[in-house]
Amino acid sequence: MAKKLSKSKMITTEARNLQIHPRAQRDLVPAKLKKLTAELDLDAIGVLHAVEYPVDGKPGIYVIDGQHRLRALMDHGFGEWLVEVKIHLEATDDARASALFLKLNDRSPVGPFDKFMNEIRAGLPDALGVTAVVKKHGLTISRHVADGAVACVSALKRVYLLDRGSTLSLTLGALTTAWGRTSEGPWRGNS
Repeated sequence: MAKKLSKSKMITTEARNLQIHPRAQRDLVPAKLKKLTAELDLDAIGVLHAVEYPVDGKPGIYVIDGQHRLRALMDHGFGEWLVEVKIHLEATDDARASALFLKLNDRSPVGPFDKFMNEIRAGLPDALGVTAVVKKHGLTISRHVADGAVACVSALKRVYLLDRGSTLSLTLGALTTAWGRTSEGPWRGNS
């Protein structure tokens, strides 16, 4: 039986040793970079995906997934920070690197409800505040519309953030008084 060759290898290297692939990449999103830079968590950098072949005749390790995280590190002056990099060995030209980029970035985004539930588990104050206000009115937060359940977490958060819950509490109070807690009321919505 022939031994199967690995299609990738993991390395640990300093962030400054990496380059952003000039073609197998999306445009940098300034708002995303600003948020990552402001909230940089060195323990949450994760694995960067890269290819290693000469691009435009210049050898190097080229990041095809993780450019915003890499840029945030560099913007903070953490060029010496050790990062884990998965180098995809089968991508040896721009066409294969671009195909890999598409494969790596064809994931479903995390939906608002799942994000909110993880914010609760992480103990983030805004998510906990929303939950407390909703419970105060005898309601629950749910992925699906049901009696006594609110299924519009994005709207709940937006209203909560207006004044840390006062408006949300008044709104939920008025809605439960007018409609009760049935799924026929105003509790549905796009999260």
